[in-house]
Amino acid sequence: MLNVLFIRHYTFGQTACDIMAFFHILCTFFSMMMTGAISFERYHFICHPMQYHSKFTGRRILGLLLVCLSGALLTACCMLPFLRSDPPFFFPAPMYCVSHAIASGVVGWMFFMAAGSLATYSQVRIYLEARRHLRAIQAGNISGHSAEDFRKKIKSAVTTAAVVAIWWLSEFPLITVETILVTAPHMTSVGWQVAHRVSRFAYFISTCSNPIVFAFRNRQFRSAFKKLLRPRAVHSFN
Repeated sequence: MLNVLFIRHYTFGQTACDIMAFFHILCTFFSMMMTGAISFERYHFICHPMQYHSKFTGRRILGLLLVCLSGALLTACCMLPFLRSDPPFFFPAPMYCVSHAIASGVVGWMFFMAAGSLATYSQVRIYLEARRHLRAIQAGNISGHSAEDFRKKIKSAVTTAAVVAIWWLSEFPLITVETILVTAPHMTSVGWQVAHRVSRFAYFISTCSNPIVFAFRNRQFRSAFKKLLRPRAVHSFN
């Protein structure tokens, strides 16, 4: 089944394959950048609660979505022309174009590093803040409503941490296999080809599903998104 999806000379033809390649790259990079943006949102929600409502307004949320979508479109547009020149197989791995085009590689790595660094930085800061509050709660310096409120915030951050962890766990095997295949072209055994396809497929599934899982599990994010869709609502997170 996977072979049918990634071989050009089947019924769907060249145009359908190019369309599939474009949307594959678009969805993968948009999801990846949104993972970083969502992590940054949780960081402000937990570590800077007093500034949170003024910073994450409806317009800024919309602007953030547009930035992520624009970056994904730019990446897809840069990569797609080079994918046409390598029949009969289409390799949609977002980190390496099979033609080794410099432009596509630079754009892809730029957005990948930005999203990955932002997500990792946000999770580290959330962990440090949670540890500091936990020590204060254990020492009795924070109690009652404040302690319960912070526990709820940490609970919402656990989902984000799981999203980022799954993303990195699916990313490292893909990068490893792609790097080996690019630097050692003689590695053409069936095992390496299977590892290549499985790691690529796992990365695609994890990156495209992670933000959806987060949105369904995070009450604050759902509430803010509903307010964003209501013209008369106050555009801010609650």
